[in-house]
Amino acid sequence: MDISIIIPFYKRIDQLHQLLTSIKKSLLQLSIGKQVQLIVVIDSIENTTEEIHQICDFHFQDLQFVHLLLLKNEQNLGVAKSRNHALLSARGTFLHFIDQDDEIEIDFYPKVFDALQLSDFVLVNGFFRPPNPKKQYKIFYFEPELTFKNLILDDFVRSPGQVVFKSSLVQGMLFPETNLHKGCDDRFMWILLFLHHPAIKATYVKQALYIAHLHANNFGSDSQQLMACSAEVWANFSSFNFGSNQKFVEENKKVIQFILGQNKSFANRLLFLKYKYRLNRTVRYLIKLAKQ
Repeated sequence: MDISIIIPFYKRIDQLHQLLTSIKKSLLQLSIGKQVQLIVVIDSIENTTEEIHQICDFHFQDLQFVHLLLLKNEQNLGVAKSRNHALLSARGTFLHFIDQDDEIEIDFYPKVFDALQLSDFVLVNGFFRPPNPKKQYKIFYFEPELTFKNLILDDFVRSPGQVVFKSSLVQGMLFPETNLHKGCDDRFMWILLFLHHPAIKATYVKQALYIAHLHANNFGSDSQQLMACSAEVWANFSSFNFGSNQKFVEENKKVIQFILGQNKSFANRLLFLKYKYRLNRTVRYLIKLAKQ
């Protein structure tokens, strides 16, 4: 397989239809010969394998190069465990994890495969789209620095669907699974990739090819939950050696402590302001404010 596209699914059939429609349109732009593994992990006990199979067939039965694999969790396990369930069955040279409530533009896969000819890890720009599409705003207005340091300081991957990467980078790694909080497993997967592959060839595609739909059920809409999840994972990573980047890891831990109200010292406030007002984040906020 050239690529494994992995979708954790939970309840929302309408969202799945929307995503699959966008994926099909983009796959049809690929050159002849590409083989695609589409993995859907059903994480809701209310939806049957047969039901999801019918939906996927509706979209892809005429595309012989798309090979469907449905995985069914016996109980609701959450997105991290669902991604890991799929990861163990992925056979693609490249991996693309995408959430059911998002979309891609028609040029997504052609542009990404072009970039992957010289890269291990491709990050594409995109839009945050609230319920009113006229108020959408870009994820990046300035090119992010794709380094481990900036991954810690700026968390530049805003959604897993922005990223396509070589499966060989994983080397047995899994998305961190947390017990108390949810929402940050993808962030720490990228941290692991960049930590274990310091020479990783990362490329940024500035064209906005990804759409992250914003709604009340997004994990990303609950900053306290995300920060608590990050604190939980950092605690689990306490034995990791981050080398020269340990300073930035410790800064991030202090920012999280400040946001969670665990340490409101003046020094931590300064680190928080340094984090909050990174250039792309500040511009996004100002543009979002102007569109309200």
